[in-house]
Amino acid sequence: CVATSVVVGSFKDWYSKTVFKTGHTGFPPEKDGPIYYAWHSMIGRIGHKPEGRYRDANLSPMFSCYQEFYYWYKKEERVNGYKYQVDKDLFATSETPYYSEDTCCLLPKAINVSLAERSRPKQIFKAFGKYYISTNKGGELGLSDESYHFETPDDCIQFYNDFKRMKILHLVDEYKDVLMPHVINRLKDYTFNHEYELV
Repeated sequence: CVATSVVVGSFKDWYSKTVFKTGHTGFPPEKDGPIYYAWHSMIGRIGHKPEGRYRDANLSPMFSCYQEFYYWYKKEERVNGYKYQVDKDLFATSETPYYSEDTCCLLPKAINVSLAERSRPKQIFKAFGKYYISTNKGGELGLSDESYHFETPDDCIQFYNDFKRMKILHLVDEYKDVLMPHVINRLKDYTFNHEYELV
């Protein structure tokens, strides 16, 4: 369908793909609001077609329209006005990034960040005959690297995957009041399967 409105004596087509040549607003958006910010950021990742994990990213026809995205967002938010982040991977059925009403959900930032690197190989180092995992930001696991030395790299990555799962369960309990029931259930069943690379 096509919607128009009078703007300075002319007609404006709110369904024209004017946002990164990929998205259309459907109705006049509240550009300072968190929902428009989330949608605009998503459209930007698709419209710019950047290198890396978003190179082959795509989105559903419904999500290309801010109006439809807005209605989906309002339906998915458990707490009105809470500053959620849109996650596209928790319910994904493919490794190719796809933004849609079926693959996306709303998460608190703390949970989304914790899940963010789940598809990237973790670096494992060997020192003095033991293996330990890189925590990147130093302290991701809560203790020093020296506390996490293992006999084999497989033991090391298994410990890391188990730790990440325990961390998610802790965050689910902390944020259960702002999460939708189906999201809570998916997070509780979620397991990490990080691969590793020896450095």
